[in-house]
Order: sequence, then C-alpha cells, then structure tokens
Amino acid sequence: MTRTCDVVVVGLGVMGAAAMASLSRRAAVIGIERAEPGHIGGSSWGESRMIRLSNFENPGYAPLVRRSVELWDDLEQGGEPVFLRVGVLEAGPPDGALMAGTRAAAAAGGFAGEPLTPAEAGERFPAVALPAGWTATLQPGAGLLRADLGVRRLLAAATARGAEMLCGVGVRQVSDTAAGVTVVLDDGEQIQAAAAVITAGQEIAELVPALGPHLRVRPQVLGWYRSERPQLVGPERLPAFAFDDPEGFLYGFPDFAGAGVKAGFHRFDDDPVDPVTEAERVRRHLQRFLGPLAPAHRIGTCGYTITPDEEFVIDRDPDRDNVWFASACSGHGFKFAPAIGEMLADLALGRTPACDPSPYALARFA
Repeated sequence: MTRTCDVVVVGLGVMGAAAMASLSRRAAVIGIERAEPGHIGGSSWGESRMIRLSNFENPGYAPLVRRSVELWDDLEQGGEPVFLRVGVLEAGPPDGALMAGTRAAAAAGGFAGEPLTPAEAGERFPAVALPAGWTATLQPGAGLLRADLGVRRLLAAATARGAEMLCGVGVRQVSDTAAGVTVVLDDGEQIQAAAAVITAGQEIAELVPALGPHLRVRPQVLGWYRSERPQLVGPERLPAFAFDDPEGFLYGFPDFAGAGVKAGFHRFDDDPVDPVTEAERVRRHLQRFLGPLAPAHRIGTCGYTITPDEEFVIDRDPDRDNVWFASACSGHGFKFAPAIGEMLADLALGRTPACDPSPYALARFA
C-alpha cells in the first residue's frame, strides 16, 4: 500500500506534534510515531516543563520564546490551560552562570524580571529560604507548561484539520526521489511526499546519520517529593524555580498536580546515574531551599539528546534535499516547540521562517 501527502513527519514528541500542527494549516500531512505520542522514556513525557522568558543559556532565544508563547496561548481553546503562569524564581550567586546569563537574556530580549533579595524572596514565597549573599529574580510572566496536555492539544489541532497519524509503526528508510521523498515503514507500507520532517528524538541518528557523530543521549532523573508544609508548595504560593546550587542547576515545579514538588538536576555529564541515589541527592539539596521533604515517592527518567555546544540542530539533511530535521534539544527545547515546529513547517514548504534557523545549522560542527 502507498499513501501520499505533502509532508510526512517522523516522530511525534512535542517537536513533531508542533510541526504537524503548523503544517496542517497549509498542507496535507501524515505523522508517524513508532510508540505512542508522549510515551514514557521519550523526551516529551510527563506533566510539566518549565517555560522561562529570559533564558540564561542563550540571549538569542528571545524571538523563539516570544513566538512560542503566542502559539501556546493559541492552544487554550477555552479548555484547561496548557501554560500556567505561576512565575519562575531563579536564584544563585550574583556572578554565577544562571543569574548573569538571565540578566543578559532579559536585556537582550526586553523581558522585565523582578529582582529580589533572599529576604524578599522568603517573604513572597514562605517555603523558600535562600542563602545570604545570593540574588534572585522572579519572572512573573513565565511558569510551567502542562507537557502531556500540550502534546495532545497540538496533535488534536492537527488531526482536526485533516492530518493523519500512524502510531505503533517504525520507519525503515527515508529516501529522496525525483518528486520528493519516499518513506518506507517497518511493515513495508510506503508514503510518498514532497518533503519529510524528522523529529525522532533519541533515535534520530538512525534516520539522519550525518547528525549521529554530534549527539549523545544523557538520562535525566526526576523525583516527586511531598513537603512537610504542603500548604506552602502549591502553585498559589510557590513558583517554578531554578537554583544555581554548588552541584549544578537544580530546578523544579510547585505541587500543581497533587503529586508533590517535582525536581531534578539539569545534568550534562556522562557519569553513570542510579535513579534512587540521584533522587535522594536531589532531595538533600532541595531541602536547603524548600525545607523538609519526604523521600521521593515517585522517580522518573527522560533522555536529553545533547550536542557539543548544548544547542539545537535545525537544518536540511546534507545527504537528502527534501528532508528537514530538528533534534538535540539539549534539555531546554520543549518550551520552544511551537516556534520550532512552525520553522520546520516553513522550511519543508519552501518558505522563509519567521524565526531564523541559521544559528542552529549542522554545519557549525564541521
């Protein structure tokens, strides 16, 4: 059997879902997912992701975050909100990477944060105790994204406009043809399209070999912790947070879903990690800031696909003219997915994207 469409999307995590949603407004699109969208073990599963307006990693993210906020808001559809503006509290030594980077990003993007002393942060958020000598910034327009709901909404928007999803089947091959691309599925079925978008997450090197040498996958451990002061850690009294802990970037979320405070270290090293040991390490450090926490009653892992410079790769496959891809989101791409998905859709359709993809080109590793 052979199907046809304008663009085929391979991989339906948040990036693929966003690309499908954007493409479905302008083209016939088929999306393929070898498991289920948002499956556990992928990079898009779970109930929450942080969305910061000023991003210490790169001041150049401002256009991506502005467009993404617009598109996340478009997903509300009068139902449960995807974007919860609970704020983001960042804190650390004044000249540390987190705070210095956030100040640079705020200046570059024109985002106004609210500076706080440790005492002021504690008055505003009674669960929080910051070390003397630290500085803090509250991003009031930031917060958390309901990740699983966001992926579902993107895919629902796409299918409502006629997009087709094929789940539970893998892709064996993506080949250029005179007319575009042919995608061969594991069951032998073929899909012919003018272009392909590959957003296959941790497995992308199987389908984009040129990208493989520049990637590594790093498992991340997250724990869910119940506070001895539950009345202080709900979203009404605690924002999402990021602390420049001496052992690394410690981040987390208020107890908005009744499962406790979710937190983890943003880690890029390649040291082996035992999930139970890592979750206890997170608890030990988090207690310095949020007070007594019970041992994690739930532990989860997800995979970061990381490049050498910890940036995204969004580009045309150097070996196939009609194949575009995005991957290696390096642990901070979820919030930008609507803008990156729109970018991929424009590229696949031969249009100039509103957000410039050139900083994320594969050629920078040549």
